[in-house]
Amino acid sequence: MQGREKWVLFAGVNGISFIATFGATAPIASIVPVLTSSLSTDITTASWTLTAYQLASAGLVLVFGRLADMRGLRFVYTMGCLVFVGAQLWCGLSADIGTRIAARALGGIGAALLFATAPAIVSRYSHPSERGKMLGLQITLYTFGLALGPALAGLIAERFGWPWVFLAPIPLALGATVLSVAAVPRGPPPRPGSFDLAGAGALLIGVSCVLLSVNQGGSWGWTSPATLGVAITGLALIVVFVRIEQRQSDPMLDLDLFRSRTFSAATGSATLNYVATSSIQVLVPLYLIAGRGMGPSQAGLFLITQPLARTVVAPISGILSDRLGTRVPSAVGMATYTGGLLMLARVGAESSLLEVVAGLIVAGVGAGLFLSPNTSAIMGSVGPERQGIVGGVVSSARSLGIAFGVVLAGAAVSYVSGGGPVYAGVSVAFILAAACAAAGALASLIDDGRG
Repeated sequence: MQGREKWVLFAGVNGISFIATFGATAPIASIVPVLTSSLSTDITTASWTLTAYQLASAGLVLVFGRLADMRGLRFVYTMGCLVFVGAQLWCGLSADIGTRIAARALGGIGAALLFATAPAIVSRYSHPSERGKMLGLQITLYTFGLALGPALAGLIAERFGWPWVFLAPIPLALGATVLSVAAVPRGPPPRPGSFDLAGAGALLIGVSCVLLSVNQGGSWGWTSPATLGVAITGLALIVVFVRIEQRQSDPMLDLDLFRSRTFSAATGSATLNYVATSSIQVLVPLYLIAGRGMGPSQAGLFLITQPLARTVVAPISGILSDRLGTRVPSAVGMATYTGGLLMLARVGAESSLLEVVAGLIVAGVGAGLFLSPNTSAIMGSVGPERQGIVGGVVSSARSLGIAFGVVLAGAAVSYVSGGGPVYAGVSVAFILAAACAAAGALASLIDDGRG
C-alpha cells in the first residue's frame, strides 16, 4: 500500500485508536469526583467505571486477536469501531451509575477489538522498510492521547459537564471509522479453524481475576482473603489456559510463538517498560502532592512532561529502527529510561523541581526510543497470518505491565514509608522500577538470529 491510500488508512485506524486511548484511564480518573456528586454515588462505586473498562479491554484483547486471525482484521476492526462509538454514546447519555458502568464495560470491549487489530493493520499494510516509522507514529498518537487526557477531560467536564467527555469525541470517531473501514483492504478469506471457547473462557476469567485483585487490593487489603482468593483463582486459570493450549491442535494462542527468542524477549521487555511507566504515573503525583504540597492540577502538568517527550522521540526512533534494526535502539531506549528513573530516585524534600522535570524528560526520551523498535520487533517476528493474535499479546503485555507497576510502586511506598514522609518510599520504588527497566534493556539485546 502506497501514497495517499496508505495515509488515509493510517489516519483512520489511528484516529479512533487515539480516542480509545484518550477514553481509558486518565480522563475517567479525572472526572470520578464529578460523578460522585452528579450521579449521587460514592467514590468506590464511581471508580468501577474505570475498573470495568480495564477488565473488559485487558481480558478480551487476546481473544479478539485470535478472532481477527480467523475472520480477518477488517471484520474485527470494524466491529470494534461500531461497538466503541456506540458505548461512547450510551455512556454520555446514561442517567445512573449502574447503566454507566455497563456502558464503560462495553467501551472496554470495543477498545479490546481495536487494540487487538490496529497494530496488526499498520504492520501488515506498511512496507517492511517503513514498518518502524509507521508503528512509531502510531505510538506517538497513543501517547499523545495519554498526555492530553487528564487536562482536556477535566476542562470539558468543568465547562460542559461530564457527559461531554464521552459525547464530544464521537464525530471524530465516526469520521475515523468511515475513513479506515473504506481504506482497510478486505485481505485474504477467513482462515478455517475452530474457536477455542474453553481456552478463551479460562483466559478471560483468569486475566480478569488477576487484574481485579491488583486493582482492588488497596481497598480490600493486600493480604485479605478476598484479594488472595481472587488472585490465586486467576493464576490457576491462566495455568489451566496454558495446559488447554498445549493440547489443542488449533490453539487460540500458539505457544510456539514463544519459541522465538526475539518474540519472547521483546514481549518481556515491553511488559517491563510498562511496569516502569505506570510506576512513574503513581510515584510522581504522590511525591509532588503528598511530599511537596502541590495541588492535583499542578502535579498533572508535571506528569505530562514524560509522555510529551515520548511523543516527540517515538517517530524518530521508528525511522532509526528501520535503518539500524530493532535491537540497539530498543536497548539504548531502555538504558536511557533506567537513567531517568535513577535521576527521579534522588529527589527529596529539598530537591529542585527542575530535577523532577529533568528526570521525567530523560525517562520520556528513553521510552520513546524503546517503544517503536520494540513493537516493530514483535510484529515483524511473525507472519501476517498471526499478526492479530500478536497484536493481542502486545496489548496484554501493556495491561499487565501497567497493573503490576501500580502494585510495585504502591507496595514499596507503603512498606518503606510506613505512614511517615513519602520520600524514602518513593526513592526505593523508583529504584525498583529502574531495575525493571535495566532488565528490559538486557532483554532487548536478545536475538534468535531471525529478528
